[in-house]
This record gives sequence, structure tokens and C-alpha cells, in this order.
Amino acid sequence: MSEETNSNAGAAFFGNKAAVKTVATKAEFEQALKDAPGNVLVDFTMEGCGACEEVGPEVDKLVTKCPGTTVVRVDVDHLAEVADDYEVEGTPTLLFAKSGSAMLAGKYDDCGDPDSAVKVAMRKLKCARVKS
Repeated sequence: MSEETNSNAGAAFFGNKAAVKTVATKAEFEQALKDAPGNVLVDFTMEGCGACEEVGPEVDKLVTKCPGTTVVRVDVDHLAEVADDYEVEGTPTLLFAKSGSAMLAGKYDDCGDPDSAVKVAMRKLKCARVKS
């Protein structure tokens, strides 16, 4: 079962839900990429990963820093097939998809520093710099 998180005004939405979506199946993942109204940031994560726990909340903030961006979270322990499809070798790994396309536009797998991960994400997603 998937989980969607409420967010602040200005965030991208799936219907009435905020644009941070945790997917539980490959079909949900593919549908989330297809249905996203703007750019997509895929956050590959796993339980017990310290770096994932640090990067995750910062990635979630991108829905307000980068209006129109959807974050799709994939737990590699539960969706190894999706992680394998995109050659994810470690967590956290961020993948970027351009608006209107399920084709991935870039990969960032050096996410040990949350600030660096967010800066790379903002650059890849072509976000305006927004003060926190």
C-alpha cells in the first residue's frame, strides 16, 4: 500500500494529495512517473540507512523549494526489481525525470551529505533558489 504525505501550499499534487509518494509496487512506481504533473525526483532508500534518514527529510522539502516537483520514494528492500532496473547500487540514490517523460534524466548516488544532495537535486530540476 502506498503512502502520500500532506504538504504546504505551492507543492505539486496528485489530485488532493501532496507530491511525496512512497510506492509499494512496480506498477505504482510506473504510474507515479506517468501521472506526475511536473519534474520527478526518485529517492531510492532503505530502512536502517543512516544517510537515507538524513537525506529523506531534505528531499521532501524540495516539493516546496521546487514547485511542480514530485518526489517518489522507493524502498530498495521491498522493490529490488525497480532498483535493479535503474542500476541502483547503494542508498540513498536520487534519480531525476523530466516533465512529461518517464525517461530518467540523471542519477546522483553520492548522497552522504544532505546539503549536497539537495543542491544537486535543485540544479538537476532547474529550481529557483529559495531561502529556507
